[in-house]
Amino acid sequence: MTEASQYSDTIIIAGRFTTFVQPGVAIMIQNVNGTDHIALRQPASAEMFDRAGSDYRCRGAQLLDSASSVLDVSPEEMARTIAEAELESGKHPAHWDSSTCEFLILRLLRKEHGEIEREIRGLPTLAAALAERNESRPELTTISQLVEELTEELTVHIKEEEKNVFPVLLDVELAYLGELTASGIPKGVASILKKMSEDHRALGRTLGRLRHESNWFHSPIEADGKCEELYDRLALLYGAIHYDVHVEDDILFPRVAQMEAALLH
Repeated sequence: MTEASQYSDTIIIAGRFTTFVQPGVAIMIQNVNGTDHIALRQPASAEMFDRAGSDYRCRGAQLLDSASSVLDVSPEEMARTIAEAELESGKHPAHWDSSTCEFLILRLLRKEHGEIEREIRGLPTLAAALAERNESRPELTTISQLVEELTEELTVHIKEEEKNVFPVLLDVELAYLGELTASGIPKGVASILKKMSEDHRALGRTLGRLRHESNWFHSPIEADGKCEELYDRLALLYGAIHYDVHVEDDILFPRVAQMEAALLH
């Protein structure tokens, strides 16, 4: 079966190459764009970029060439894999440009925040038990300490966002849409956004240490079932946090900042 007949006549232009995919898949994997643009349009790509160690957030985005070289695959193969992963996941192309802040916040609450809270539930207990049972492996003790630290940071951060930050962001959007007087917007929105982004960077530093100690969440060859469970859950948690920060720092917060600037002028 030829490449063109195996897929459809919908084409993804990826810089120097072309990939055929089925209808409905976002036609946006371009090597002239960074991993941040790809992750925005094709959510299924985020997991692959995480495996490649590629930061798809705007601050650290790479070109597809760089991300694919880490996995020792060609950009063409990576583009094809992303397209196939999107088809298998059932995820539709993300149209963040037309999404309201209300939608983005509801998505964060029900998806990323839900996944994060689900993964950290019982995770410190599991990590501590494995560290105690495997005293000959000091990295498990370090991982256990980092999991405890990360869990505390996440619990405080998520509570702050859901209780104090998201309501303010919704008020900004309502005022921008004319549903709320500008005078009703809480003061210091820029400071709130800055504080949340600083918290994200602190979480990123803890995650980076955890990733390093766990060898990119690859469990040792001799690991038992419980140890493999820990590493698998750490990988899932990393992906959920990474995408949560991506949506907030690269999409939601800049949009709110633009709305507030428009209201003030």
